[in-house]
Amino acid sequence: MPSFARLLACLLFVMTSAACMSADVVQEEMVLEQDSPDPKLAKVVIVAGKFEGNAAHQYWAGAVMLTKLLRQTPGLHVSLVRGGWPKDPALFDNAKAIVLFMEGGEGTAIHPLSEAGRIEVIEKAVKNGAGLVTFHKGGAILGEPGLKMMELQGASYDFKNSSKGHWNVAFNTFPEHPITRGMVPFTLNDGYCIGLRFKPDAIANKSLIPLLYAPKSSGKTVLTNESTTSPGDMTSWAFERPDGGRAFSFTGLHSHRYLELISIRKLALNGILWAAKLEIPADGAKCEIDLADLDKNIEVKSPAAKK
Repeated sequence: MPSFARLLACLLFVMTSAACMSADVVQEEMVLEQDSPDPKLAKVVIVAGKFEGNAAHQYWAGAVMLTKLLRQTPGLHVSLVRGGWPKDPALFDNAKAIVLFMEGGEGTAIHPLSEAGRIEVIEKAVKNGAGLVTFHKGGAILGEPGLKMMELQGASYDFKNSSKGHWNVAFNTFPEHPITRGMVPFTLNDGYCIGLRFKPDAIANKSLIPLLYAPKSSGKTVLTNESTTSPGDMTSWAFERPDGGRAFSFTGLHSHRYLELISIRKLALNGILWAAKLEIPADGAKCEIDLADLDKNIEVKSPAAKK
């Protein structure tokens, strides 16, 4: 039973993630914030948020993995940013897509875009043609920046009314959309954010297209994505603004290790390519993976930080 095996693998990861994050984890040398050497290449900027102590939230390891996967698509240049924000925001100039994979602004965490002036930098890049992609809590920002994020990607996390948590969902069917190309049925206990705040009329006028629903279940019960069409259960969507700009979001991907699943890889990569207005193959983006790479670039709090 493949679905049971996947659920068991996810459970084992949660139980053993702290033990796996030892000091001998391989840290790869990655060139940071390198601009495209060729204007003919489509530039994708991936911004990894800071490690905030949640063992599963390995944004840096996930960003590196996404970079490796994207580099299998010809005609791309991937610029990688670590720590939540580039040293020089000019890196966003002429980007075809900006990918935010980071912690949301809740608890003691501070969303990188909460700092004054940063959301305006993203707004400018988007208005100049960059697609916007957010994974997990990349779109969860408090206050005015959160409202601006809603305008940019069609929806955002509402800190008063939205909900989050971990539960099982069987994704058996997918809407016909370039982003779902190559996806196959899968079951996953992810960390979903649902009950989102949507841009007024975005669903009614079909500028926002639902891609995945994650109806809430108990940890033992597996619900199916096709059991609901409620906007309150939406966990992934595509959004096209009146100016033609695009955004893609998936509030799952709580752990970068879920990229082990081909459907999660297809969803993530297709979404980035779609937001960048690039062609997506009929069977989805190429996404061959060495599973050993998922154990690399893991971050852990220093003993001093734990105190």
